[in-house]
Parts: sequence; C-alpha cells; structure tokens
Amino acid sequence: MSIEENSERYKMQISYNSDKTPLVEHYLDSCFQPVKLFEGTHKINREIMMDPETKFNISAAKGRLSLIVLKSGSNTPALDKCKDIANGVKQLICAPIVSK
Repeated sequence: MSIEENSERYKMQISYNSDKTPLVEHYLDSCFQPVKLFEGTHKINREIMMDPETKFNISAAKGRLSLIVLKSGSNTPALDKCKDIANGVKQLICAPIVSK
C-alpha cells in the first residue's frame, strides 16, 4: 500500500491478495450507495462525484485499487471521507480470510 499526499492531491494505491477482491468491492459499493461501482465486473476506471465540489478517480481490478482525489476544488469533508475509505480498505485486506 502506498499513500501520497501533497498540496495538489491525495493518492492511495494498494495491491492485495485477489481472494479479498469480493470483500473490497462490497465495501466500496457500500461506501457510495446508492451508486454501484462494480456492477458485476471486477475492473473499473471511473470518475466519481461525491458532491458538486468533489470528484475523484477510482481504478480497480482483481487485487489492485487506486484512488486519487485532486485537492483543488475539493472540500475537506469529502477529502476526509476518501481517506476514511482508504483506511477501511487497508483494514479489510489486513484481516484474515474467514471461511464459512
């Protein structure tokens, strides 16, 4: 996992065991309800509007995720939400897989 934050942007990139892909996708979809990011596919590259002032880019495939928020024009609560989402993904991929 790498996080890069400077005056222009916040960027999180993470690679993880592809077995955790369904968990990560479900988590991300729950963060952006009612919008569904994945809709049956494991690969996306989209721009998401969180509110009129904040948009970010998300790119994902099995075992890989990238989230980029440009700070120019983004409000602080939306930027904080993106950071919280990145932290949630980190917690998911670090948790052991529990089989049913």
